[in-house]
Amino acid sequence: MKHTLTTLALVALTLGSAKATTVTGSGGTTGARFFTSSGTLLTSSNSTILVGKGVGASFAQFAVTDITPIAINDAIGTPAGGRWAGSFADTSATANPFNGAAIVFKITTTADGGGTSYFTSTSLFPTNGGGVGDSISVPASSLTTFSAADSGGGTAAFNASLTFGANSTPNGYVLIGTTPVPEPSVFALLGLVGLVGLRRKR
Repeated sequence: MKHTLTTLALVALTLGSAKATTVTGSGGTTGARFFTSSGTLLTSSNSTILVGKGVGASFAQFAVTDITPIAINDAIGTPAGGRWAGSFADTSATANPFNGAAIVFKITTTADGGGTSYFTSTSLFPTNGGGVGDSISVPASSLTTFSAADSGGGTAAFNASLTFGANSTPNGYVLIGTTPVPEPSVFALLGLVGLVGLRRKR
Protein backbone atom coordinates (compact mmCIF):
# COMPACT_ATOMS: atom_id res chain seq x y z
CA MET A 1 0.00 0.00 0.00
CA LYS A 2 2.79 2.41 0.95
CA HIS A 3 4.61 1.59 -2.30
CA THR A 4 1.43 2.28 -4.31
CA LEU A 5 0.91 5.66 -2.64
CA THR A 6 4.53 6.62 -3.31
CA THR A 7 4.19 5.64 -6.97
CA LEU A 8 0.97 7.62 -7.33
CA ALA A 9 2.59 10.67 -5.74
CA LEU A 10 5.53 10.47 -8.15
CA VAL A 11 3.20 10.13 -11.14
CA ALA A 12 1.15 13.12 -9.94
CA LEU A 13 4.29 15.21 -9.56
CA THR A 14 5.48 14.23 -13.04
CA LEU A 15 2.14 15.02 -14.64
CA GLY A 16 1.84 18.25 -12.67
CA SER A 17 5.16 19.51 -13.93
CA ALA A 18 4.18 18.68 -17.51
CA LYS A 19 0.93 20.60 -17.38
CA ALA A 20 1.15 24.20 -18.43
CA THR A 21 -0.14 26.98 -20.57
CA THR A 22 2.81 27.65 -22.83
CA VAL A 23 3.77 30.51 -25.16
CA THR A 24 6.76 29.73 -27.39
CA GLY A 25 8.80 32.15 -29.47
CA SER A 26 9.27 30.03 -32.59
CA GLY A 27 11.58 30.26 -35.55
CA GLY A 28 14.79 28.45 -34.66
CA THR A 29 17.36 28.58 -37.45
CA THR A 30 14.77 29.98 -39.86
CA GLY A 31 13.47 32.72 -37.58
CA ALA A 32 13.81 36.47 -37.94
CA ARG A 33 16.78 38.18 -36.33
CA PHE A 34 16.35 40.99 -33.78
CA PHE A 35 18.30 44.28 -34.05
CA THR A 36 18.23 47.72 -32.52
CA SER A 37 17.18 50.46 -34.89
CA SER A 38 20.87 51.44 -35.02
CA GLY A 39 21.86 48.04 -36.40
CA THR A 40 23.19 46.26 -33.29
CA LEU A 41 22.30 42.57 -33.11
CA LEU A 42 20.46 41.61 -29.93
CA THR A 43 22.07 39.01 -27.68
CA SER A 44 21.09 37.25 -24.47
CA SER A 45 23.28 39.65 -22.52
CA ASN A 46 21.92 42.92 -23.96
CA SER A 47 18.20 42.07 -24.06
CA THR A 48 15.31 40.63 -22.10
CA ILE A 49 11.97 39.33 -23.37
CA LEU A 50 8.80 39.22 -21.29
CA VAL A 51 5.38 37.87 -22.24
CA GLY A 52 2.15 39.25 -20.86
CA LYS A 53 -1.01 41.18 -21.57
CA GLY A 54 -2.21 44.75 -21.37
CA VAL A 55 -4.26 45.72 -18.31
CA GLY A 56 -5.42 49.32 -18.54
CA ALA A 57 -2.24 51.37 -18.84
CA SER A 58 -0.04 48.57 -17.47
CA PHE A 59 1.71 45.43 -18.64
CA ALA A 60 0.86 42.27 -16.67
CA GLN A 61 3.65 39.69 -16.93
CA PHE A 62 2.84 36.05 -17.63
CA ALA A 63 4.76 33.14 -16.07
CA VAL A 64 6.78 35.35 -13.73
CA THR A 65 8.61 32.41 -12.13
CA ASP A 66 9.60 30.62 -15.36
CA ILE A 67 13.36 30.00 -15.27
CA THR A 68 13.71 29.10 -18.99
CA PRO A 69 11.96 32.01 -20.74
CA ILE A 70 12.06 33.14 -24.33
CA ALA A 71 15.45 34.73 -24.96
CA ILE A 72 17.75 35.69 -27.78
CA ASN A 73 19.84 32.67 -28.67
CA ASP A 74 23.45 33.69 -29.25
CA ALA A 75 24.52 30.66 -31.28
CA ILE A 76 21.57 29.44 -33.32
CA GLY A 77 21.65 29.29 -37.09
CA THR A 78 23.97 30.70 -39.73
CA PRO A 79 24.92 33.48 -39.37
CA ALA A 80 24.76 32.83 -35.64
CA GLY A 81 22.70 34.70 -33.13
CA GLY A 82 19.94 37.23 -32.95
CA ARG A 83 16.96 34.86 -33.05
CA TRP A 84 14.55 34.15 -30.23
CA ALA A 85 14.00 30.72 -28.75
CA GLY A 86 12.40 29.20 -25.67
CA SER A 87 9.02 29.47 -24.05
CA PHE A 88 7.11 30.85 -21.08
CA ALA A 89 4.98 28.32 -19.22
CA ASP A 90 2.75 28.57 -16.16
CA THR A 91 1.76 25.39 -14.36
CA SER A 92 -0.63 27.02 -11.90
CA ALA A 93 -4.02 28.69 -11.76
CA THR A 94 -2.31 32.07 -12.12
CA ALA A 95 -2.40 31.37 -15.88
CA ASN A 96 -6.20 31.48 -15.92
CA PRO A 97 -6.63 35.30 -16.01
CA PHE A 98 -4.65 35.32 -19.28
CA ASN A 99 -7.13 33.02 -21.06
CA GLY A 100 -8.07 34.54 -24.43
CA ALA A 101 -6.10 37.77 -23.92
CA ALA A 102 -3.95 39.20 -26.71
CA ILE A 103 -0.33 38.13 -26.21
CA VAL A 104 2.05 41.05 -25.72
CA PHE A 105 5.83 40.73 -25.97
CA LYS A 106 7.90 43.32 -24.12
CA ILE A 107 11.46 43.38 -25.45
CA THR A 108 14.02 45.56 -23.70
CA THR A 109 17.61 46.15 -24.74
CA THR A 110 20.56 47.94 -23.18
CA ALA A 111 22.34 48.27 -26.54
CA ASP A 112 22.69 51.66 -28.28
CA GLY A 113 21.45 53.62 -25.29
CA GLY A 114 18.68 51.18 -24.44
CA GLY A 115 15.01 50.99 -25.30
CA THR A 116 11.82 48.99 -24.98
CA SER A 117 9.42 47.88 -27.68
CA TYR A 118 6.04 46.20 -27.31
CA PHE A 119 4.82 43.70 -29.87
CA THR A 120 1.67 41.70 -30.40
CA SER A 121 0.26 39.55 -33.20
CA THR A 122 -3.03 37.87 -33.95
CA SER A 123 -2.18 35.23 -31.33
CA LEU A 124 -4.19 34.95 -28.12
CA PHE A 125 -3.28 33.18 -24.89
CA PRO A 126 -4.74 29.66 -25.04
CA THR A 127 -7.20 28.65 -22.36
CA ASN A 128 -5.39 26.88 -19.54
CA GLY A 129 -6.28 23.24 -20.11
CA GLY A 130 -3.84 21.52 -17.79
CA GLY A 131 -1.45 20.70 -20.59
CA VAL A 132 -4.04 19.64 -23.18
CA GLY A 133 -4.23 21.86 -26.27
CA ASP A 134 -3.11 24.92 -24.34
CA SER A 135 0.17 25.83 -26.02
CA ILE A 136 0.90 28.23 -28.83
CA SER A 137 3.93 29.13 -30.94
CA VAL A 138 4.37 32.70 -32.15
CA PRO A 139 6.78 33.29 -35.05
CA ALA A 140 8.71 36.56 -35.06
CA SER A 141 7.43 37.12 -38.61
CA SER A 142 3.91 37.67 -37.23
CA LEU A 143 4.80 40.49 -34.82
CA THR A 144 3.09 43.86 -34.93
CA THR A 145 4.48 46.94 -33.18
CA PHE A 146 2.40 48.89 -30.67
CA SER A 147 3.54 52.26 -29.35
CA ALA A 148 2.29 55.69 -28.41
CA ALA A 149 3.54 56.88 -31.79
CA ASP A 150 1.11 54.49 -33.48
CA SER A 151 -1.80 56.28 -31.74
CA GLY A 152 -3.26 52.95 -30.75
CA GLY A 153 -2.73 51.29 -34.11
CA GLY A 154 -0.16 48.68 -35.02
CA THR A 155 2.29 48.39 -37.88
CA ALA A 156 4.05 45.28 -39.13
CA ALA A 157 7.29 44.79 -37.21
CA PHE A 158 8.74 42.13 -39.49
CA ASN A 159 10.97 43.17 -42.38
CA ALA A 160 11.55 40.56 -45.08
CA SER A 161 14.72 42.14 -46.48
CA LEU A 162 17.79 39.93 -46.92
CA THR A 163 20.07 42.58 -45.43
CA PHE A 164 20.00 45.08 -42.62
CA GLY A 165 23.01 47.35 -42.78
CA ALA A 166 26.02 45.04 -43.04
CA ASN A 167 24.10 42.06 -41.62
CA SER A 168 22.60 39.14 -43.50
CA THR A 169 18.97 38.41 -42.59
CA PRO A 170 17.86 35.59 -44.92
CA ASN A 171 14.69 35.09 -42.90
CA GLY A 172 13.94 38.73 -42.16
CA TYR A 173 14.40 40.92 -39.11
CA VAL A 174 12.59 42.82 -36.36
CA LEU A 175 13.78 46.16 -34.95
CA ILE A 176 13.79 47.09 -31.26
CA GLY A 177 13.66 50.87 -30.91
CA THR A 178 13.53 53.34 -28.06
CA THR A 179 9.76 53.08 -28.03
CA PRO A 180 8.01 54.87 -25.14
CA VAL A 181 5.58 52.95 -22.94
CA PRO A 182 2.29 52.58 -24.85
CA GLU A 183 -0.57 54.92 -24.04
CA PRO A 184 -3.52 53.49 -22.07
CA SER A 185 -5.55 53.41 -25.30
CA VAL A 186 -3.07 50.93 -26.79
CA PHE A 187 -3.43 48.42 -23.97
CA ALA A 188 -7.20 48.97 -24.02
CA LEU A 189 -7.15 48.10 -27.73
CA LEU A 190 -5.17 44.92 -27.00
CA GLY A 191 -7.77 43.94 -24.41
CA LEU A 192 -10.53 44.49 -26.97
CA VAL A 193 -8.66 42.31 -29.50
CA GLY A 194 -8.52 39.53 -26.90
CA LEU A 195 -12.24 39.77 -26.15
CA VAL A 196 -13.19 39.71 -29.82
CA GLY A 197 -10.92 36.70 -30.42
CA LEU A 198 -12.39 34.85 -27.42
CA ARG A 199 -15.95 35.47 -28.61
CA ARG A 200 -15.07 34.23 -32.12
CA LYS A 201 -13.62 31.02 -30.66
CA ARG A 202 -16.85 30.36 -28.78
